[in-house]
Amino acid sequence: MRFKSLSATVFGLTLLVTGSVVLILAQQQVNPTTVEQVMPTSTQEDETPSYYQGTEISTLEQEDATQTQKQVKTGATAAARIDYSRAEPIPAKKSINQGLTSPSAEYMKQVLGIPGDLTENCSTVQDSRLKKLMVAQDVGPFKITGFKPAVSVLKQIFAQVKQENPQLYSQLGTAGMLCVRKVRGGSNFSNHSWGTAIDIKINQKLDQTGDNKTQGGLKALYPYFHKEKFYWGAEFPTEDSMHFEASKELIARWKLEDVGNPNPPSSSKYWVDTFPNAPGYSSPGKNRTGTLNKGTNYVFCRTKGPKVQVGSNYNNWWLKTDLDSGNPRRNQWVSAYYLKRWGNNEAKDNNGREIPNC
Repeated sequence: MRFKSLSATVFGLTLLVTGSVVLILAQQQVNPTTVEQVMPTSTQEDETPSYYQGTEISTLEQEDATQTQKQVKTGATAAARIDYSRAEPIPAKKSINQGLTSPSAEYMKQVLGIPGDLTENCSTVQDSRLKKLMVAQDVGPFKITGFKPAVSVLKQIFAQVKQENPQLYSQLGTAGMLCVRKVRGGSNFSNHSWGTAIDIKINQKLDQTGDNKTQGGLKALYPYFHKEKFYWGAEFPTEDSMHFEASKELIARWKLEDVGNPNPPSSSKYWVDTFPNAPGYSSPGKNRTGTLNKGTNYVFCRTKGPKVQVGSNYNNWWLKTDLDSGNPRRNQWVSAYYLKRWGNNEAKDNNGREIPNC
C-alpha cells in the first residue's frame, strides 16, 4: 500500500505528514519520496500471528511452529493447528459400523487357521501358511507388520488421509498390528493374532479404553476405515476406539477371492453355492477332514464316488475344493449333494456350466 504524504520545511527541518504520523527528517539526509516508498504497511512493530492472538500457546504448538520442514512435507500449517488427540464423545453406537460385523475368533480360525499359542502377551505366528502371508511394510505414517491384504488396505487408507487431511496424517502413529495373544481379559484369540487389526495412536497418545470417549483423530479416521470395510472398536461392549479390524465381511471377501494365498491351486475355479455346511473328506466319502461352510465357494473339478442321499435327493458326484476348517484343508472333497440350485446327479457351477472331470 502506498501512503499519500505532504511535506514542508520548518526551521531547516522537513516535516513529512503521512496519515496521522508526522516524521521529522533532516532536510539534506532523507529524500521524502524515498521514505514514502519504504513506509511499513502496519504500525505494529511486533505483530503476534492471528492464530495465537487471545490464546495460550501450548508447548506442542510451540514445538510444531519450529518444525517448518515437516509442515511443508505434510501440508500442515500452524495457522490451522488442530490437536487430534483431544477426547470427544463417541458417536451413537447405532450410527457406526453399519453393514459390518466384528469377526469372532472362531470364524477367524475357520478361515485363516489357528495362528499360534494362546498366550497372555504377544507371541509369534506358528501356522506355516499364515506366516507366509505376513509382511512388514511402510504404510505411510509408520511401518507395520500384518496380514498382507490388510496391510495393502491400510496403505490405501493412509494415502487418502494424507491427501485430504494432512494435519491428521502428520499426527498418526500405531501401537501395533500383529500380536498373537488372548483378548485382554478374555479366553480366546485377539484379532491382532492374525495381523488383521491395528491400534492407532494420535500425537503419540493412546486413547483411554472403556471411557466412552474417543480421540478426535480416531473419529476423523473412522469414515476412511469404514469405507474399506474395517470395523471400529468404539462399538465394542467395552469401548476400544483406538482399535480398527478387518470386518467379517472383508475377511469373507478375501476368502472368496483367495487373496494372499501363497500357493494358489493351479486348476481353474468354478463358483458354486452350498446350502448347508458340507463335510469334507480326504477322498470321496472317506476319512473326514473338515468342513466347507455354506455360502459361495469355489471347486476345481468333479469325480464319481459313493452316493449321498437324503430322502428322494441324491448325488454321486464329488467336488474337489479347499475347506474352511479342518486339517488338511487343501484339495479335499465334498459331495455335490450340497449344491444349492441343481437336481439329482448334477454338478454345475452357478452359471450352469458342467464342472469338468478331475
